[in-house]
Amino acid sequence: MSAVVTAIGGVVIALVILLVVLSGRMSKRARAGLELIVGVLMYPTVTALWGWQAYQRFGDGDWIYAGLMSVATVVMATTGIYAIRRRTLAPFAKSAK
Repeated sequence: MSAVVTAIGGVVIALVILLVVLSGRMSKRARAGLELIVGVLMYPTVTALWGWQAYQRFGDGDWIYAGLMSVATVVMATTGIYAIRRRTLAPFAKSAK
C-alpha cells in the first residue's frame, strides 16, 4: 500500500507543480483537464490512505485516532466526489465573477 501511495503521490505533486507553474499559459480547457486528472488521482488515493490508517488504528485499539481518521476519510471522500463532479480541485471555493 505504501509503495502505491508514494508513487501516486509523486505523480500528483508533479502535476500540481506543473499546474501552478504553467496555469497562466494554459488554455482554460487544458487547465480544467489537468485539474480533473489531479482530482481523480488525489482524492481517492488520500481517502484510501486515511481509511487504511483508521482501519489499522481500530485494530490497535487507538480509538481516538481511529475516529479522527474516519471522520477525515469521510470528509475527503465527500470533497472528492464534489470536486470530480464539478471538475475542479476546490469544489467549495467561491467562483470568480
